[in-house]
Amino acid sequence: MSYKHLTVNKRGCIYQFKNYGMNIRNIAKALKRSTSTLSREIK
Repeated sequence: MSYKHLTVNKRGCIYQFKNYGMNIRNIAKALKRSTSTLSREIK
């Protein structure tokens, strides 16, 4: 598998969206990333 790294800005967006109460699937759509990428990042 080939993984791409998330930028610091994308990571900041993930945590802001998570704090706003968005679920992983909606965050992934907003950032145009796969759900699995975000779930790995949040772990």
